[in-house]
Amino acid sequence: MLALPLMVLTACEKDFAANSGSYPETDDGTVEDLSHGMMVLGKRLDNPYSTENMQEAYSSLYPTRSRDVIETTHLYVRFLPKGGDEYEQLSSTGIELFDYPLDYEILVDGDYYVDPEIPDGDITWQYAVVEKDFAFPSSIYYEVIEECCITESDAMTRAGDIDIDALEREAFRLTGNEDMLAPATKAGRNIPQGRLTISDMNFNGGEKVGVAGVRVAANVFVKIARGYTDENGYFKVNKSFSSSKVRYRMVFKNQIGFAIGFNFILVPASVASLGKKPSSGIEMHFTFAGDPKTWRRSTVNNAMYQYWKGREGTEIPTPPSGLRIWLMDSMTDGYTLMLHQGAVWDNSFIAKRLPFVVSLLKIFSPDMLIGVKDCDSAFDLYADTYHEAAHASHYMKVGKTYWNKYAASLAYNAIIGVDRFGSGRNESDEYAGITEMWAYYYGSKLFNQRYGLNLVYGKDYWFKPQMLYDLDKAGVPSEAIFSLFTKELSTIDALEDSIVSELGEEYGKIFDKYFGNGGSGNDEGDSGGSDGGSDDGSDDGSDDGGSDGGSDDGSDDGSDDGSDDNPDDGSDDDNQHKSDPDFPKFWH
Repeated sequence: MLALPLMVLTACEKDFAANSGSYPETDDGTVEDLSHGMMVLGKRLDNPYSTENMQEAYSSLYPTRSRDVIETTHLYVRFLPKGGDEYEQLSSTGIELFDYPLDYEILVDGDYYVDPEIPDGDITWQYAVVEKDFAFPSSIYYEVIEECCITESDAMTRAGDIDIDALEREAFRLTGNEDMLAPATKAGRNIPQGRLTISDMNFNGGEKVGVAGVRVAANVFVKIARGYTDENGYFKVNKSFSSSKVRYRMVFKNQIGFAIGFNFILVPASVASLGKKPSSGIEMHFTFAGDPKTWRRSTVNNAMYQYWKGREGTEIPTPPSGLRIWLMDSMTDGYTLMLHQGAVWDNSFIAKRLPFVVSLLKIFSPDMLIGVKDCDSAFDLYADTYHEAAHASHYMKVGKTYWNKYAASLAYNAIIGVDRFGSGRNESDEYAGITEMWAYYYGSKLFNQRYGLNLVYGKDYWFKPQMLYDLDKAGVPSEAIFSLFTKELSTIDALEDSIVSELGEEYGKIFDKYFGNGGSGNDEGDSGGSDGGSDDGSDDGSDDGGSDGGSDDGSDDGSDDGSDDNPDDGSDDDNQHKSDPDFPKFWH
């Protein structure tokens, strides 16, 4: 049971070296190099928002008034969580966490920072700005760095006729940070806003696609603002700034309930630094050629966001809240083992003997791995993400015990050195066949809906997902098909019984077309599609294209035939499509 997740986790490479060649386009057509490596810090700066500095600025502007008008409103602090559980407890408070100090010069920008005094493998200091009456978690070590007065707080508005903008500007001047200020104008302060987009050349005529539901944080020193992008990528943060520029970053902890990133222990979940840019706002567009890391994160984010939103209110459940997705640069395979949710680890012998170890493993582990090696088009990432998301919906229906059996079947086949889905000849293959049949069918259907294609993925595997395409084409809704995949369903033969009893005898004939004659699943007359050529290619409007197997006359023979456990070794049919940039890679 533990073999496969341990192999997966062992194989996960955390590349902390700086990544060069990241050049997103800006609104004026220029490009800027954004490193995704570790930050390099310079000297510590004098924080203009400290209470002491704001009091000095107040006295400079209003020398005859009492300095007591200026009060502490916030605390600039740092935390040192002792593990993933404490980190998640801290994160759950809703405060914005930074893994680098906010009052230091940044010589080289990057996505993360690790304090050199922190031992390898431990969580680095987490910096934050909290309300002065913040309830600090009793179990987490923290230090107050400085008392602060943030100028948009209630304490300042109670002070009466104070020019808050002038006060803030004076504090910048007195601390030697005057060069950061915007020119004084009638408009005064800026509220950062803008749009973040990515490219998908095969969708909507190649128009820019907004990055949906991600958090955008903007800060200068300890003044922090944030907001979320809408489904079109537009955002507006919740505070204004007197400074001419602020530091932007995109946090891939999506508003609807999932996070993309390696983990919350060594590196905060997928933070992409967007650099220091005008406080009036930004408009940034990411491409694979310009910034592959941010583009891949954003594309997977959009695919999962669209999958999630599309399942809300339907009988196909959304994935679990708190879903954690890792993108693996060194892998082509995908896995949805739901480890962070507790599958595999819970009820294992390790859980019984060493429950503390399992709690750490669950916090560290991902739910979903998506191999992004060689993924250079949105085709690839949408196909993979939809497939794995379909698994996550299935997990929500069948639960951990069922999912453990699915994981065990994958692990067993990996250990004995055969294709991970097996051949269908062993009893252990059944759980893999059932779960993969659903994911190949539904993931492909959504992919075809988006791109207007008629591709049949996984059709050469022994579990024949094109059988479900034929059910769909015959008028069975996806929700009705999904209703068959219960936690009681443990064999392909039992699926036939469910089809006949739940849908009707005529639909059993569709099953028999693929799994008759001893259940071999080999229908020589139908290897090219889900309809054996009986469909003239027209679509009656009841399906999205994925179930219209007749329009696929065999041109999609690039799918893995199930017998090759290394589809990229040049020996399988997938290679004939390598030269076609519009042809997505398959789920291996």
